[in-house]
Amino acid sequence: MEQAVHHHLATPAFGAEALAAAVFVSPRHLRRKLKAVTGYTPLAFIRHCKMRQAYHLLTQGKVHTLTEATEAIGFTNVTHFARLYEEAFGVAPVVDRG
Repeated sequence: MEQAVHHHLATPAFGAEALAAAVFVSPRHLRRKLKAVTGYTPLAFIRHCKMRQAYHLLTQGKVHTLTEATEAIGFTNVTHFARLYEEAFGVAPVVDRG
């Protein structure tokens, strides 16, 4: 399932229904099973995967700006991305210039 999310990271419209289709289950079945196994709803799971990838991109010097990181994980608004990142990791996102 993470592979399906990773494959569509840069797609802003990739949501719960698209994830369900990508793993060949109904949205209802996906929600029930994913919540039971991970504790996440499909949208929260997608966000979790995107935030982990953003963390990797930023801390490994794979991007040069927050805008690049934002676009790489399928977000269109840097401010929204920064708020979600800070909620996820407890710190504001910064680019590691290594």
